[in-house]
Amino acid sequence: MPKTERFLGAALLALSIFLIVIAQEMPQEFVYKQIGPGLWPTSLAVVLAFCGVALFFDGIQVVKRDESPALLKNTEYNTEEKKEKNIKNAVNETVILGVNLAHIKVILIFILSCGLVFFAKRIGFMPSVSIFMFLTMITLGYRPYLKAVLIAVLLTFGIVFAFSTLMGVPLPEGTGVFRDINSMVFQL
Repeated sequence: MPKTERFLGAALLALSIFLIVIAQEMPQEFVYKQIGPGLWPTSLAVVLAFCGVALFFDGIQVVKRDESPALLKNTEYNTEEKKEKNIKNAVNETVILGVNLAHIKVILIFILSCGLVFFAKRIGFMPSVSIFMFLTMITLGYRPYLKAVLIAVLLTFGIVFAFSTLMGVPLPEGTGVFRDINSMVFQL
């Protein structure tokens, strides 16, 4: 696991450096405004670089903690931690038809994301994002279904309010009946 964290941290750092270089080709500011289109991707790339560095150093610290002689002396703590690790590994390494359960969840979320992109123009932003959020929460193991529906709908309304109302960003309204329903909601 620590090798994976170090590798992923280094990969995120390399990706962020690449993105910063690409974003520098975009205009950083307009003549009449101080903020240009290149500022947003550059900012995200810098945040990604910090995450990569943090993940890399977290992987190094895990190696140092695992080699600590203090943990080896306290056998009671060591066996408790081993039991917890074995239980977590058993859950995370559950294999269904030869595929790790965690990988199946990642694949399902990717498929849900593709569905969101496909259905957003057809049924509109609000229903597609609400359904996407609900199904993602269920896929990740969130069980009170009613609470998951409430969270998905309220977050979607929050996103619509922030982007459509406050920032004036047009969101997909759908076609046919969905367009009528979404336009009523967007006007609220």
